[in-house]
Amino acid sequence: MLAIPLPGIGLLVILLIATSVVLAIRWRSALPLTLLLLNPASISFGLGLREWFSEKPRLSYMGLPDSEFFNLDPTTRCYRSTGGCMVSGNEWLTQSPHNAALGAMVDLFGPPKGTYHGPYPSESESVGLTDSVAETPPELFLKGSVLANGKEIALGQKNVKGLLQDFQIVPSTTDLNDSSQTVKAAVFRNSCLVVRIGFKEPKPADSLSIGPEGIVLLDLDSLRPFALYVLSGHISRIPRLLVD
Repeated sequence: MLAIPLPGIGLLVILLIATSVVLAIRWRSALPLTLLLLNPASISFGLGLREWFSEKPRLSYMGLPDSEFFNLDPTTRCYRSTGGCMVSGNEWLTQSPHNAALGAMVDLFGPPKGTYHGPYPSESESVGLTDSVAETPPELFLKGSVLANGKEIALGQKNVKGLLQDFQIVPSTTDLNDSSQTVKAAVFRNSCLVVRIGFKEPKPADSLSIGPEGIVLLDLDSLRPFALYVLSGHISRIPRLLVD
């Protein structure tokens, strides 16, 4: 990751904040305070407060993400976003105030209303829950449903399409029948749908061609995916299921 030294604009903002405070006290004028409120840190803090009300509130970071980076945070129930791998040095003026404001809103009012608030199984819990359940027939899965707890649950074609892409599954009933991959699903505490893409036989440790294995968690009510656990193999750094 490339780190770029703090540019001159950061020093100018610091000088502006300090000068505004001094002038507001000396002049007893609202103008310096207006300038203070219009600096990047104040604006970012305000945007962080507003973020709590959005449908998919995100904590802001920099850096190259991994496949699980975009998971819903189990504590704050906020998502994460990244501006990429280029670090400018000014993130403390924008991202830190934004995250502090969003965190303060969570502390004051609880998790954002637009996100999943139900039980959140860990990776080990999800694996244990799906180890011995019945497989979903390929034809049922490709029609947009999974078999969970003896019932058919409609995932929707958008979620199925995302699963096919992220887990490199060939979208054909015949090919899926012949594939080594399997689809299993279970319901966790009547609130969370756990969908696991696995293998009929243990995957060779050195295999790179079979495809990834993992688990996706969905809100059972809205069928909105909110987390991904990668058990083996490689899934895109930006999984379609979590960012589309």
